[in-house]
Amino acid sequence: MLGEGESQTPEIKIMSDNKFEISVSALGNKLAENVDFGVTYANNVNVGNADVTVKGKGDFRMLASKANFTIVTKNIAKVTVAHVADQPYTGEAVTPKLTVTDGVKYLVEGKDYTVTYYNNVEEGTATVKITGKGNYSGLATTSFVISEEAEELNFFEKLIAAIENFFKRIASLFAWMVV
Repeated sequence: MLGEGESQTPEIKIMSDNKFEISVSALGNKLAENVDFGVTYANNVNVGNADVTVKGKGDFRMLASKANFTIVTKNIAKVTVAHVADQPYTGEAVTPKLTVTDGVKYLVEGKDYTVTYYNNVEEGTATVKITGKGNYSGLATTSFVISEEAEELNFFEKLIAAIENFFKRIASLFAWMVV
């Protein structure tokens, strides 16, 4: 039973990578989450203000506390932009699709970032500026090469991959024969 006149409030600690550790004590004893208290969150997905509510259970059902926290943008420079292969010269603006990931999450152009291309018409090195948007902020850059040889290289790479794939399929057809 809680002591009369004793203020009981949860202690919320912000840990690295925006992880929370919720520690609740009553009368000097640490309480167990999901046994002595429950935690709920609201508005905690996107950038902005979010809430965390701690409510006691059982003997601690009178314990309740709510706190606000702010979700801030992640710097787009900390995500991964996949290598852009050399691109063939076309005489027109070359704008290859980027693959941008944050861990295992694929980011969406227009929602999570915008792209601006520079020096992407003539042969040489083109630059891509990636600007964070929504839950991301800041800038990242990558580059790729535009050349007439790139088309020939891409053709041969595709041909080699097709031949390798053909032989893998042939081998899988005869795999049942191996004892």
